Amino acid sequence: MAEKGNIEEYNCTWGAFMSWVAEDPFERLDLPENLNLETGKLLFAYPPFCSKEGNEAVIKPIDGEEPIRFHADFARQINSA
Repeated sequence: MAEKGNIEEYNCTWGAFMSWVAEDPFERLDLPENLNLETGKLLFAYPPFCSKEGNEAVIKPIDGEEPIRFHADFARQINSA
């Protein structure tokens, strides 16, 4: 839901969340097992989860600035519609 600017509070610290994820990142974040995330890459899901096609999203690593720019533009588009 962050794609639309909505976030939820999970009643834990950032450190606790990161420790929980670190136990099994693929399971905890529901990531593809064959994902190879290198330093400087960020996860990118396309099409966005909040779109009607979002249940068919493909998650892949891409250069760090690219998903930030995409999501900033996407948020502008859906918030001005």
